[in-house]
Amino acid sequence: WYTKEFEAPEAWRGKKVILEFEGVYMNAEVWLNENLLGRHPYGYTTFTYDLTPYLKPGAKNKLVVKVDNSAQTNSRWYSGSGIYRPVWLYTAEPVHAAHWGIAVTTPEITPAQAAVRIETKIENDGAIAREAVLESLLFAPDGSLAASGQAQRVIQPGGSEVFVQDLQVRSPLLWSPEAPSLYRLETVCRAEGQAEDTQTTLFGIRSLEFSAEKGFLLNGKPVLLKG
Repeated sequence: WYTKEFEAPEAWRGKKVILEFEGVYMNAEVWLNENLLGRHPYGYTTFTYDLTPYLKPGAKNKLVVKVDNSAQTNSRWYSGSGIYRPVWLYTAEPVHAAHWGIAVTTPEITPAQAAVRIETKIENDGAIAREAVLESLLFAPDGSLAASGQAQRVIQPGGSEVFVQDLQVRSPLLWSPEAPSLYRLETVCRAEGQAEDTQTTLFGIRSLEFSAEKGFLLNGKPVLLKG
């Protein structure tokens, strides 16, 4: 059993508050202020719970986690038990990018330019419809602005919208084990002119290809995988 008491600031009132467990082995049950948030039976996967409905801003809150690994043997090796990976607490304004809601892919790459596709899920947990403005800024490994895009859409209360943006990066620096160049995506979500949510995503521009004839190609070059 794990128990943690914490003060929830008054500033959290009206915000979305999410708790993320990276790994609990196993059969985890989680309560907040004696309210059951849920059960997670598997021991190796990440899971999240929304604390917002039961959180008490401006007061003490009690979080309880039960872990049950008594049904041995249930693994190919002794796995241990308990909360064995970090636990994270996230707060966000009512209009925000969804948790794990940003995906970046690089579908087309040439030496001259690379296509970068960004899919961003924006949620509105407020009580009224809000016009969300999404701004995506791509920065090169040297910190210079490589590309940018902006879109806006009205999101209904309790709803969500997926924004798809296709940006072009000139003369891309490709990621490889020898030269692990990383681009930085800054996601800014605004509502009524106010920046409500900002997130940073690091990614590499690279092409992957698998075939029986050539094996694994990274950026068009063969790479041997030892496993």
